[in-house]
Amino acid sequence: MWNSKRAPLTRAVPVLFLLLALLAVRAPALHAQSPYGLAARQTIPFVASIGTDRVAQWSTEIYVHNPSLMPFTVEPTYFGAVMTATPGRLACPTQILSPGATTEFSLQSLCPLNPGNNYGRLELTSLLPIGPSTGESPDPADRIFLASARVAGPGARYFTVEGFPQGNLSGNKSFAEAAGLKSGLVDGSQWRTLCFATALDETTPVFVRLVDGTGAPIGAFASAPLDPNTNTEMQIFNDVFTAVGAPPGNYRDVTALFSTFVQGGQGGAGVFGFCRVIDVTRDRDAFQIAKYLDNDDEGKEFRTPVSQTRYGRDLVVVSEIDPDDMLGQTNLHVAYFQHPDRIRCELRFTSPHSTFDQIQMRLIDPDDQVVAGGAHQTFFTFDAEEKSVRHNGQNGRWMVEVAPDRGYLDQTCSLCLHSGGREVTPYTLTCSSGNGHNQLDIIGHSTMQCVKDGSKEALCSFDTPYNPARSWY
Repeated sequence: MWNSKRAPLTRAVPVLFLLLALLAVRAPALHAQSPYGLAARQTIPFVASIGTDRVAQWSTEIYVHNPSLMPFTVEPTYFGAVMTATPGRLACPTQILSPGATTEFSLQSLCPLNPGNNYGRLELTSLLPIGPSTGESPDPADRIFLASARVAGPGARYFTVEGFPQGNLSGNKSFAEAAGLKSGLVDGSQWRTLCFATALDETTPVFVRLVDGTGAPIGAFASAPLDPNTNTEMQIFNDVFTAVGAPPGNYRDVTALFSTFVQGGQGGAGVFGFCRVIDVTRDRDAFQIAKYLDNDDEGKEFRTPVSQTRYGRDLVVVSEIDPDDMLGQTNLHVAYFQHPDRIRCELRFTSPHSTFDQIQMRLIDPDDQVVAGGAHQTFFTFDAEEKSVRHNGQNGRWMVEVAPDRGYLDQTCSLCLHSGGREVTPYTLTCSSGNGHNQLDIIGHSTMQCVKDGSKEALCSFDTPYNPARSWY
């Protein structure tokens, strides 16, 4: 059964798992939350419906919240783990989400699972096939939702699992890391760690390596195929220390590295890894989600050097000034910084013949205020401060403005320093931030006033304050 409730959806960071052989171990209730999660296609990485004559009953409640003002349909797909009663891909009946409502249903009532032990991941999508209208809005922005699940066992045992927008997941060009793993006798308790990996609708191998607190490898590696088409959607590394061939002993402060190649991923398909760390002596559990060490995402890089446009043209400022109008032209690079953060940007000249007085830069915040850099500056570091200080607490569109500093009067001048084509100054812009940002593309230009410096050159100045009316795109 499922029903709709007009109440906010409680979201939770995915705390995962149970292993059939260890279901008798008590897991205390665990809670955590994440503020972001709206998307039209999401994965809940762990759901379960388990019950036999010999094993305690486990179930999963799923919650999906529709924040929009119109109803739409969500299509669920269950992907069962290997060696379970319902392995592989299973289409489940669609659900209609009412406007502003939270829809609740159990995994068992939602999907036609085979009797027995079932666990895996659940994918939810509201994206319509491209084609004739179904009567619902075809606009993807009208079909975003929140999702989470609660996996519950006997008594008060349960844990919550967040829905993850699949567009946020990495191609795993490096590793995904789950830290804080233990094994053996540590701090007076006996510990055991189990790790899991699931595919995301694509075939890929998964590799798991362990490193100690100094980064030194422990054992070799474990690997397994992930292939939703052959019912191997989720793989279990039951006691990951044994799986990688770790020497017998007691381990603490260990990190598991998940990847799609032994020495790190090479892009392509993603993999979702997580571990369960069990204090066997005290009947306690901890759940670790593997976090990507790279983001493989041009929309969010932490250090971005750009010297060319997407089309392979060098970034340049025109350092040649028409002596009749004495106007220079700037480049406006868009930057989606996320405050609070520290922002650092610098310019360097691509041409070895450039001099350091020919270019300048400054930073403009989302409210069109100049906050860093300025006249003759080729470097700045800026603290974006706390959330409420800028743009009413919201992330917005920042701009890095790059401009000529000292320009040449153009070739119509008989005393100019050169002849021939336009004089330009190629440059490389590099920005870094603690929260990540986009690719610093040029979105437009602005004019600036220049004045003659003798008969051969011109000095150019930024508009102060920044004047959007003098910009064009």
